[in-house]
Amino acid sequence: MGLPGLASDPQFATFPSFTQANEFAQRLNEGLGLTPSQARTIVTDVMVKAQALISECDSLVQMARELRLRSRHRYRHPELEWVLTLLEVGVTFCNTACIRRDVRKERFIQNARKALSNAMTTMGKFDFSMNGVDEIKAGIDGLQNALQECNAKA
Repeated sequence: MGLPGLASDPQFATFPSFTQANEFAQRLNEGLGLTPSQARTIVTDVMVKAQALISECDSLVQMARELRLRSRHRYRHPELEWVLTLLEVGVTFCNTACIRRDVRKERFIQNARKALSNAMTTMGKFDFSMNGVDEIKAGIDGLQNALQECNAKA
């Protein structure tokens, strides 16, 4: 077992003590023609780079966690999106009917009521999360208020 991204060579095995490992490393370094200073520089450089890699991995893991959390809050099931869109379109029909004088008001109100009916029918066909149900309820309340206001202006 080692650090992520680092591998040990099985030919070097493990040592019961630091002293034995250090003696073996000195013999190995001498065989490679490295001075003690060069060996320390290599070890220090490897340790610094290993720590940088570990820090980068930790940072990437944290970023992945944050992205996963954000995506959970942003993602909505298509059925929920459909119901909320129906409700928004219904409110738009009401606003158009109430504000504009050059349109057939009755038809826009009829379309808003149909949007409300379709949203409520669709709501009964799917299982939504509690947050989804709350969003739908707020959308239904908003459309019902828009219909009441529009009818009051009639």
